[in-house]
Parts: sequence; C-alpha cells; structure tokens
Amino acid sequence: MTAPKCNTGRQQGFSLLEMLVAMVILAMSLGVLYQAAAGATRNARVASGYTEALVIGRSLFEQNRVVTVLGEQSGSAGSNGKYEWLLSADEVATDVETAPDTAKLAQLEILVKWQDGDVQRQILLNSRVPLKLEQP
Repeated sequence: MTAPKCNTGRQQGFSLLEMLVAMVILAMSLGVLYQAAAGATRNARVASGYTEALVIGRSLFEQNRVVTVLGEQSGSAGSNGKYEWLLSADEVATDVETAPDTAKLAQLEILVKWQDGDVQRQILLNSRVPLKLEQP
C-alpha cells in the first residue's frame, strides 16, 4: 500500500485577508445601492406631491376660466385637506383707451401649498383670463 502524497506547496483558495477585503467591498456597494434606492423613492414621493398640486391648480383654473368676482378665495383639497390653495384675481390695467365693448382681462394667480415632512412646498400658477364682472 502506498501512503497518501503530502502537498508541500501552498494551498489553493483565498486567504483570510482577501476574504475580509471582498466583504468590505460588498458591504460598501450594498450601502451605495440602498442609498440610491432610498433617493429614488424620495424623489418619486416629491414628484407625486407636485403632480397632485398641479392637478388641483389646473382644476381651479378650469373652474375660473372667466373671472366674475375680483379678490381672493381660499380653500383646501386633497386627502385630509393636505393641500391649501389661494386664488387671487385682479383686473389687468391697460394704458391704452379701449372701446366699451372690448373684453377686459383679469390676472389670475393660484398658489397651492402643502407640507411634505419638515418642508413646506408650494407651486404658483398664473394666467390672464377674460373678466366679466357680475352686475349688481
């Protein structure tokens, strides 16, 4: 019977130091991936808030395509009144003399505000629309 051969050379495989370095690199790359995913989620939430505020503002514009009352109005919208809005309508002054039957314009501004965690966010929409004041 023959005795098993002894391998007197260096063993194959990774050393403990090489394994530790590989684990550190793996942990750092997983941390970076986690931060990227968290940032993308945060950005999607902020974009969702702006989108909902824009929808509320455009809805208010549609309701006020023709201004009949000058001044300010306010209210809230969204789930649990998360979004507060302020609508302001002022007559646009013109420097030129116009005919009596010429349509007048109103400057319509809509400010939509909401709280996003610790940050107060807002969006301002403005446009000029026809002005037809109600006769008393």
